[in-house]
Amino acid sequence: MEWRERIVVDPKILVGKPVIKGTRISVEFIVDLLARGWTVEQVSKEYDHLTREAIQACQAYPSELSKTERVYLLPAWMAARRAISLERERVGHGHPCHA
Repeated sequence: MEWRERIVVDPKILVGKPVIKGTRISVEFIVDLLARGWTVEQVSKEYDHLTREAIQACQAYPSELSKTERVYLLPAWMAARRAISLERERVGHGHPCHA
């Protein structure tokens, strides 16, 4: 299954979310239906303009992304420092030196 033939990302469609080519149906939506227990047959019956291959491409897409995803762990003190910085920005307080 080559998902690249059936999944597209276009900033003009759903703000750049991956969608099934030729539709405004997001990969996220189809994956969510399948995660909730819908079968491929149920999805294709409810959305009869989608092919079985398009639905399978929606399954292959996140699988492929997870293979290339990298996670970098930060030391606890660094993560806490970043969280404090983000909270200060959120509430409108900048760095004390910039006050």
